[in-house]
Amino acid sequence: MKARISVLLKFRAFYRLLRHRPYRMSRGEAVRTVFRLSAMHPRISTALIEWYDYGSANYLRYGGVSFRELVEQQNVPPLLAFVELDNLRKKEK
Repeated sequence: MKARISVLLKFRAFYRLLRHRPYRMSRGEAVRTVFRLSAMHPRISTALIEWYDYGSANYLRYGGVSFRELVEQQNVPPLLAFVELDNLRKKEK
């Protein structure tokens, strides 16, 4: 719950990131993505806040895929990498 509140408090900052490069989302897409970020598993939300505040979330891994691999090797933008990891977490269940 604490991580979700933190994501919602950073709503404006995430929204601005999503509206600009490399994401370039429409207003609606950006708003939906921010709400999706706020609804992620607490471990992923906590990593998202750590990434935003400190620039690192390298320890996060689901389905044999790490945050670092998504961002550095597959060139997935960081916020979308968190969404993808949450999707992988849901598939693992």
